[in-house]
Amino acid sequence: MILFFHGLDSDNETTKYTAISHPHKHCETVDYRRQSHEQISRLYDALITRYQPALSGYAARHYALPALCQRHGLEPVLSPVSVACPGQVHE
Repeated sequence: MILFFHGLDSDNETTKYTAISHPHKHCETVDYRRQSHEQISRLYDALITRYQPALSGYAARHYALPALCQRHGLEPVLSPVSVACPGQVHE
């Protein structure tokens, strides 16, 4: 199971997530601007407990990824910024 964390002002329809072809994946849309850090942390903890996933984020700087991995004893799967997704233009 891959649990993907999208970036700020994004959602579970981001091409960075939809380009992952693994059949067992999940991405929960989170409104980072309207939810508190504590609310987001509780949500992510609940998702990790439910799915027991490999954790993935679009970039290593995803604010929660290192802390969540350490807290749950998991290894992160980082999706590098240079990953090309179908139909996506990179500068």
